[in-house]
Amino acid sequence: MSSKLTILSLRYFANLLSIARKEKGLSIDELRSRVGVSKPTIIKILQGDGVVAIETYFEAASILGIPLFDSDDGRLSGRVKESEKLLSLLPSRIRKKEMKLDDNF
Repeated sequence: MSSKLTILSLRYFANLLSIARKEKGLSIDELRSRVGVSKPTIIKILQGDGVVAIETYFEAASILGIPLFDSDDGRLSGRVKESEKLLSLLPSRIRKKEMKLDDNF
């Protein structure tokens, strides 16, 4: 189950998408066609439904001109490389420390 913050964030994102769609004068069917999904999926996106893949949300945002990270492919590609370099320096697994119980009381 999603947290309240996640639900509110999705709703806000959906509102941004809906506003941009209306400002651009795109019908739901036109947006559906450009994103490449079914009409029910676009309706779920515009309602902030969490079952839709994040990739589909990002595609709709890109088509509607809503910047998410960086609209320049070169800069975004550089940031991806930077983040991959950082990830390569961090441990690949996180191990929880074992907690020894003291049952001598």
